[in-house]
Amino acid sequence: MLAITLDLTQAVTAVAVITGIVAGIALILKTPREAGQIAVTAAQGAVVVQTGVIESLTAELERVKADYQALALRFDELARTSANAERLKYRVDELEQERARLTARVGELEAQNLQYREELDIVKEKTNGNESP
Repeated sequence: MLAITLDLTQAVTAVAVITGIVAGIALILKTPREAGQIAVTAAQGAVVVQTGVIESLTAELERVKADYQALALRFDELARTSANAERLKYRVDELEQERARLTARVGELEAQNLQYREELDIVKEKTNGNESP
């Protein structure tokens, strides 16, 4: 879009220059009374063309400013999201370590439980063996 605007600006500027040259040539060829009128008409045309260029560039500048503001907001949002993602990644790492620790502890407790059950079975056998005549 910017390239099109620049091309349009260059074209309008070229038209203004050509209008000025044509007005200058006409000024030389016309009588002094008509020459003043031609110069005024050419100047008015150049002002209208330049005003159009200025308005077009002003509109383009406002659009670019709006795009910049939108991009700045998006960048801030992405920066916050990235920071949140980093915090979450760190938290996931912590939780995975905690899970590994707890899994190991469950294994220890299951082994201990098995040992206690075996000991209980031995005690039950001895107790049952003493009670019978």
